[in-house]
Amino acid sequence: MMRSIEVVLVAALLLGLSPAPARAEAPGEFDEASLLILRGDYEGAIRAYEAFLAAAPDDRLAPVASMAIANVRLAVLRDTTGGEAALDRIVGEHRSSRWAADAARRRAECVRSRGAWAEAGEEYELALQIASAARARQTDDWTNETAAAAADCWERAGDRTRTIETYSRLLDGSPPPAVAAAALYRLGESYEAEGRAASAAESYGRVLESYPSAGEFDRALAKRALIEKHRPVDWAPYLDYSEATRLIAERDFPAALAKCDAVLASSAGPALRECAEYRKITLETVLSADFGAGCERLRAFLADHPNGLRAETARETLEREWTPVAEVERLVRENPDDADLLARLGGAYLRVRAPARAQGPLSRAVALRPDDADVRLQLGYARLGAGDTEGAIADIEHYLEKNPNSPAALNQIGYLFLGRGDAETAIGYFHRYIDAAPDDPNAHDSMGEGLLGAGRAREAAAEYEKAIAIDPSFSNSYFMLGRI
Repeated sequence: MMRSIEVVLVAALLLGLSPAPARAEAPGEFDEASLLILRGDYEGAIRAYEAFLAAAPDDRLAPVASMAIANVRLAVLRDTTGGEAALDRIVGEHRSSRWAADAARRRAECVRSRGAWAEAGEEYELALQIASAARARQTDDWTNETAAAAADCWERAGDRTRTIETYSRLLDGSPPPAVAAAALYRLGESYEAEGRAASAAESYGRVLESYPSAGEFDRALAKRALIEKHRPVDWAPYLDYSEATRLIAERDFPAALAKCDAVLASSAGPALRECAEYRKITLETVLSADFGAGCERLRAFLADHPNGLRAETARETLEREWTPVAEVERLVRENPDDADLLARLGGAYLRVRAPARAQGPLSRAVALRPDDADVRLQLGYARLGAGDTEGAIADIEHYLEKNPNSPAALNQIGYLFLGRGDAETAIGYFHRYIDAAPDDPNAHDSMGEGLLGAGRAREAAAEYEKAIAIDPSFSNSYFMLGRI
């Protein structure tokens, strides 16, 4: 079974990722190779690609053919030597192609698997250099993962100096914020391990000053004791911003907004002020649910910070979330008794995490169309998000009268009763869920939760085992079995 999956994946890669050919249509060798792979004739497919390479070594599809050969040899035939040779061809002969950086990284992975740490470190470094010079930039995750792999190889080779050089070189190239923050933090760790406390403090401090939106911000903040030995810092705005992050996770938006105001009233630097300003706009917009005004504020923010740390996120929020909501708000103002528009507006508010605001238009839609079970279910979710559990239960029960076998609704209402401490009623709904979807591992997992809530641990364990039997990767059931 695993071999069949690999064949499908290889074929998908070959058919889905190839750039447009230089010729008017795809070469016949590619069609032939794809068919041979699907038939399981891997050596025949390799011969077809090799024939193409012999006939057109400089064609823009040449690196694609070599990557296809590498994929087949490495993923299916387990031929590391042949796979590496195909990758070598890409790195050596097609270094300017979009495939070269990935080929170098995969070659590094092969070397790393043999435990040749220093050689693998060099290969990962080469992958980073090729990616840096390429016109098509790799993703931030790709760069971070490759740099971390290089550093790990240098650490295993006992050469921390090269680890420091890896991250320093990465920072010299003006990387995007997510890459720079990760590199700075890891550089700080390397300096700290080397006993170079002042350099470590400088790296951690730069994370705080320049990249407050990065995941490394709170980790750098935890280095306070080290940092303050080597450089003066006004900690209040950094601590307030970090506290705002925690409060947002807990959905205490008013308290988080107060922390953002404190940052903006402080001596915070430009990066931290920009991040706090963006948070203030989003928090105030969600609290007021005035998305039209929020759109105007985001446009002004982007005019002030067109290339800022939060610019990309702000554009996505404006274009993908808030502008559609503002447009439906406008339509509802023009057509206040249109049930379809009211339902759309309520759904839009739910998508931007404003459940309290969603209740108004959804309640009006229900009043206009009392028999519309789908709108009533949306109202139930809005009430649930706003903390009205009893109202949510009533709405979901109404939906289930017309849709008695809805797995999602049965699961949701079961958990609502379980949350109220009524495990027996929850079990009844979970029984219905299993009847409606007997092969859904989540149905048995939910039943396990209900039975556990009723103190019936042995029966709960049996349900968790059923979930795992249906889907061995269903992790929550493993976790719950471990607790019983």
